[in-house]
Amino acid sequence: MNKRYYLPLFNKKTVPCICLALVFLFSGCADKKLEREMQKLKSENQSLKSVITQLESEIKIAQEIDQYYFTRGQDSFRLAQKNKSKENYHYCIEMFSHLIEKFPNSNYISQSKSYISKAQKGIEVVATLENGVMDVEKAIKENDQPKALNSLEKIKDILEAPEYRKLKDKTKRMMNKSKEEKAISVVEKLINEHNFDKALVELEKDETISQEKYDELKKRINAFKNINQSNHVTLAQLEENPKKYDGIKVRIGPVKLMENQVSNSYFMASPSKGQNYDQYEVSYAIEVYYDKLKDKNTWKNFAVDSRPIAFVNGIYWTYDGKKGEGYIEAQEIILSNE
Repeated sequence: MNKRYYLPLFNKKTVPCICLALVFLFSGCADKKLEREMQKLKSENQSLKSVITQLESEIKIAQEIDQYYFTRGQDSFRLAQKNKSKENYHYCIEMFSHLIEKFPNSNYISQSKSYISKAQKGIEVVATLENGVMDVEKAIKENDQPKALNSLEKIKDILEAPEYRKLKDKTKRMMNKSKEEKAISVVEKLINEHNFDKALVELEKDETISQEKYDELKKRINAFKNINQSNHVTLAQLEENPKKYDGIKVRIGPVKLMENQVSNSYFMASPSKGQNYDQYEVSYAIEVYYDKLKDKNTWKNFAVDSRPIAFVNGIYWTYDGKKGEGYIEAQEIILSNE
């Protein structure tokens, strides 16, 4: 009886051969797939070339017909009118000029000349419009109301209605802003003169001031009026008779805010003698604490490099055991332009 021997399919000798065969098999498949894709792309490319060649041929044929130039010229003219475009007007002239030059016997010659004339006038109108709009915008920036209105009137008939309204509204806003600035200036001048009642009257009767600015000015006026109702004293008086004012609401000012001691929340303040940086009374100074104010964080970040002038309304307290020395617990600090 013959014995049969079965060799295992996968062993050290057969595995490398199988792997190599698989590599060739798959690479061959990949190459065939890539080749098919390349053939497909070449075919599509050839088709596109044929289409392009056909289109070029049709355009060349069309260019030998006067209607081609006439139609393109007309389309460009319509676009120029719609968009107020000098570029479209120029292209329109170019198309009709080509028509006249290439087809001197064309039935479109008369119309072409008419379109060229209209396009040239259109270019002048667009230039006038562009310059007019620039003049209006420039006048608005310079706050020149008469010039803005005059420039706008010149281009009123050639401006599209929406654009005209837009520029007119912008001019009106500028005029209202100018009126508002003048009204604010009057009120602030009265505040700085401490004529608070008249300032309030001016503020109430003027309708050009925005609500936001109105609220701000009214707050300032009322704050100054409240300060005036306090016991107005000088730093000299506080130093000479501290017990008299101890625990009493006082008003000091105008004073210069000299230093901002952020860590302890107070300003050093000295009597002001004028707007200049060094115009203050060197003999007297007092600590003004702002830690009890609602807006204390604003004052913490407040720069006093320029030594601004202010009025302070608050409670005067003496330091225990320090004769003639005290501080003010601020309830209001009002900056002044004086």
